[in-house]
Amino acid sequence: INHLAPFNHQTHKKMFDAFAMDLHLMNASFISEKKIVEVSEPGALDNSFDSRSLALDYILLKTKICPNDNQIVQRYVVTVLYFSLGGPNWKRKTFFLSRKSECFWYGIFCNNNMEVTHIHLAQNNLEGIIPREISLLESLNELSVNNNNIYGKIPASIGMLSHLSFLHIEHNSVGGTIPESLYDINALNVIDISNNLFVGAISSRIQNLSQLVYFSIHNNLFTGKIPLEIQSLQSLKYIYAENNNLSEVPKELCNIISGPDSSLLDFVMDCISDVKCDCCTFCW
Repeated sequence: INHLAPFNHQTHKKMFDAFAMDLHLMNASFISEKKIVEVSEPGALDNSFDSRSLALDYILLKTKICPNDNQIVQRYVVTVLYFSLGGPNWKRKTFFLSRKSECFWYGIFCNNNMEVTHIHLAQNNLEGIIPREISLLESLNELSVNNNNIYGKIPASIGMLSHLSFLHIEHNSVGGTIPESLYDINALNVIDISNNLFVGAISSRIQNLSQLVYFSIHNNLFTGKIPLEIQSLQSLKYIYAENNNLSEVPKELCNIISGPDSSLLDFVMDCISDVKCDCCTFCW
């Protein structure tokens, strides 16, 4: 008596296909995790409550996995941003952590190549520290996270964002000094870090920002002088530096920026009491 069941090619094919799919997903998960480990802060993934670890769990367990470098890393970075800045408590977070592309998540905008170019999350109850991984969004042109509850420092890695043109961090509690790497981003048109807790001096390296048009640092704790090197910024039209601890503006600078060839339209300082500024358009 033959007790063996007849060989069913269709059943075995389904079993093989399922096994192959599991193997593919395991391989994709391994590749994805490897890529994420390579770009993450050392040791961060060891803490299950760290935003990086939470983002990795989401990538591996709750999203479609495709072992594509750019796609995986980009989605990981945006997810890290979400967890680092209190995403679950945001006012608006449509499609965040869904299976839709991160390009459709609230406040995230991409170009035709599906690369993140703009982040608009102003007035959205963000709370936490800007993660250093944001520097991996190589095509980022605008970061607007103003009017939130962000603290900590601007990550030094921000200098890697060579296409960044608009930086809006105003009305938060970000402190420390301006990272030197920020002065390496030649594409910057707008820097607004007003109404924060920044300290230290404005570096003479600001002369590297040849495309800078708008520079607002008012209501901080900056010290020292407005550097003379700022005179070389021919595109600069607006400087708002009131309510700091800055000293007088160099006469040489005034001679230039108040001259007929100057493009400067507004230059606001604390020049009523201790600070002398003969070329300010308004004294605070």
